[in-house]
This record gives sequence, C-alpha cells and structure tokens, in this order.
Amino acid sequence: MNSGFISKLLHGSFWSVIAKWTINLLGIISTIVLARILTPFDFGLVATAALVTSFFDLFSRIGTEQYLIHKETLTQEDINTAWTIQVLIKIAIATLLFIASFFVSDFFQTQGLEDAVRALALVPVLIAGENIGQVLLKKEMKFKKIMLLQSIAKLISFIFTIIIALIYQNYWAFIIGTLINHVVITLGSYYISTYRPTYCLNQIKQQWSFSQWTLLKGFVNYTNGKIDQLLITSSIGVKELGQYNMAQRIKNLPLDIVVSPITDAIFPALAQEKSTEESFREKTQKSLFLILFLTTPICVCVAVLSNPLVELFLGGGEKWQFVQTILPLLSPLIIFGTFIGNIFGIFTILGKTKFLFFFEAISATLSTFLLYMALSQFDIETLVLTKSAISLISCIILVTILANSIKLSLKRLLTSFIITAIFNLITYGFISQIIHYIGKFDYAISNLTVYGTALLMVYIFTTTSCIVMCKSINEDFAFLHGALIQSKKQFIRKVRL
Repeated sequence: MNSGFISKLLHGSFWSVIAKWTINLLGIISTIVLARILTPFDFGLVATAALVTSFFDLFSRIGTEQYLIHKETLTQEDINTAWTIQVLIKIAIATLLFIASFFVSDFFQTQGLEDAVRALALVPVLIAGENIGQVLLKKEMKFKKIMLLQSIAKLISFIFTIIIALIYQNYWAFIIGTLINHVVITLGSYYISTYRPTYCLNQIKQQWSFSQWTLLKGFVNYTNGKIDQLLITSSIGVKELGQYNMAQRIKNLPLDIVVSPITDAIFPALAQEKSTEESFREKTQKSLFLILFLTTPICVCVAVLSNPLVELFLGGGEKWQFVQTILPLLSPLIIFGTFIGNIFGIFTILGKTKFLFFFEAISATLSTFLLYMALSQFDIETLVLTKSAISLISCIILVTILANSIKLSLKRLLTSFIITAIFNLITYGFISQIIHYIGKFDYAISNLTVYGTALLMVYIFTTTSCIVMCKSINEDFAFLHGALIQSKKQFIRKVRL
C-alpha cells in the first residue's frame, strides 16, 4: 500500500480519533453516573423507544451520503436534490412517529413509552435541518470541523443529561439530552460549512436508481441488527433489554474509540481509488487486514476485563449482574460485526447494493428463525452464541464473494489473520495467568487499572514481536510496520502544529 493511501487514512482519522476519544470519555462518565442513578428499566424503555424510532428511520436510509461520496463528479443539483429528498422524508417520518406513539405503549406493554416516542419524533425534524455540506467535508476527508462540532454537541448534551438525571432520576434525561445534541449539531452544521442547500428535485431519478436498493437493504438490515432486541423486549421484558443493551454499549466502547475513526476514513479513501482496479484491490486487502488486526485484541480485552469493566461502569451488586455474564459472550461480535460492516461498505463502493439487499434478506430470515428458537428454547446467552455463529458464517461467505469479485487473496488474508490470532491467544494466556496470580482487589478501579496495565504491557510486547518477526515474510505486516512509523511522524507533526 503506497504512502499516499496511508497518509489519507491517517489525516482523515486523526481528528476523528480526537473527537471519538472526547465523545467516548464523556460517554464513560455519563454511563458511570447514570447507571448509579437510573434503573435497568429506564435504560430498557429508552432502548425500546429507539427500536420504534429506528424502524421508521429506515424510510430515510436511501444512501444519500454514500451516493454523494460514491459519485466522482458532483453538481449543485446533485447536492441540493439529496438534501431536499432527506428533508421531505424526515418530516414524513416525524409525522408517522407522532401517530405511532399513540399505539406503542399497548404493543410493548410498557408504561411511559408513548411520551418518549412522541418526544423523539422531533429528532428527524432536527436532522432534516442539518446542512448537507457536512457530507461534502467528508468526501474531501476534512473531518476536523465535523468532529469538533460533534464533540461540542456531546459535551453540551452530556451536561444537560446529568443535571436532569440528578433532578428527576428517570429516563427523560436520555431523551432531552438526545434532543439537545441534535439541536447543537443542526445549528453548528451551518457554521462549519459555507454551503447553503436549496430546494431541488432535478436529479431524483438518478439518485433513486442508486438509492432504491439501499432503502430496501435498510429494512432487512434493521431486522439483522435489531431482531435480538425485539425478541428480548417482547419475550422477556424491558428490564432485561436494558441489561442487554448496557452490555452492548460497553462492548462497543473500545470500538468507538479505536476502530471507528479508522473505518470512517477507509470508506472515502477507498472510494477515491475505485477507478484503478489493481490499486483498489491491494488497498482493500490491507484495509480488511487492518480491521482484523485492530478488532482481535479488543475482543481479547473485553473478554478478559469484563468483570472489572462492569464493576467500574455500573457498580457492584445484583442490579447489573447479568451484564457481567453476557459481556464476554458478546466479545466475538467485535471482530465479526466490524468486519461485516466494512465488507458491506466495500460492496457499496462497487455499486453492489442489489446484491447486499438479497444477502441481508436471506440472512435476516435465517437469523430471525434461529434467534427466536435460541431464545424460546433456551436463554439470552444461547441467543448471543447463536448470533456470533451466524455472524462468523456471514463473514466467510461475504469475504469469499468479495474475493471472487475483485480477486482478493483469501490465502494471504487468512494467513495474516491466523498470525494475528496466535499472538493474541498468547496475550490472552499470559494475562489470564497474571490476573490469577495477582488476585482481586477491593475496588473496581484498582482491578481495572492493574489488569488493564498488565494487558497493555503484554499486548505491546506480543504485538511488537509479531510485527518485527513477520514484516520480512508477510507484506501485510510490512505495511503495518510502515504505517506505524508514518503515523508516529504525522502525529508529531500534528502536535507541533
């Protein structure tokens, strides 16, 4: 992979990393505070409201951002048409949500859900008002302003959320905080971008030819992504959904901090290389390896540190005890889910939205049946294990199809992943023995600090050994070695500026 592509990834992800770290630091503090004030029922009610709002939001997922990034040459009509379509759809969704709010409490048998959904119906209206110039900044990989705005919005909403939670001690803290976050982003979007959208539908036919399969894919994607939550809240209860969602939140935290900033930059960077077949193939090969290399140790970290993580974030006692049980079982999804998401992004760049729709439709149908059987016949733990197995099979199928489409080397990718997995298993073995030898401290922060430091030191040693030993025999590790050196130089340059 040439230095230009590495530079694009580093430049695009630098400010994203800073923003993600800021946002997630606030998220950690928020979780620590709210988990001690609110109950699993409050978290579950908000998660149920999110299931309702995200279902209606499917109608707006027509791939506007992907279309603008995907298209090499944009006109003002393209941009304004995309913005107009989003405005019209979002307003329609807000209306449907308001109407649906009168029925959701009875459907889910949850008191208070009606008012929550009605309030969250304002979110699509706020999103509709955002400046589409943000997408143009992403296309040009100018993430600094976007990430700064998101960090400010998160800080303001964090302050209001904590204050409201302390005063009222109920789920309205989440809802009001969410609305404030979107208000700040909407207003700020016109400050960070000078582009001013206007009403236009001249390019609606061209965009619809791209978007129709993206829209259909959104429905099956919703089923794939939310069926576990729908089954839990309908079959077991809102409280259990709150526990399950909290485990998901902790699982996703390291992904948001470490992996998401890089994957956010990969999609636009790869899109710019699409016209050169050989270059695109090589960059895709190394990008997929990078995803596996980053997510594998995170999976190990969450599995090893699940108990101290839960104790620190949520506190001890029986209130959140089920999260400790389920979190290690969710950890493999860190690898599988991220890998699948990025392969979907690559297929989108290639314009294979129709294929993605049919793949997800089949996957959603099988997942619904298998997860329903797992939960109805056994328990939530079995549901999670089943979900991991389905995700693993999906990974294998998707990467095989992608390899045939653009002539990726499966042998090379598998070899690089096996090397990565071996060194991470060594890390897991070492840290397990260290934790067993050290024992448990009285305070969660002590456990997490000591165990986390030990894990970090062992990981740095094994990873450095892995890169040094393999860089001369494996081109993916040679790329990683060069990327680390270049990232160090770019970080020093950024800091000096």
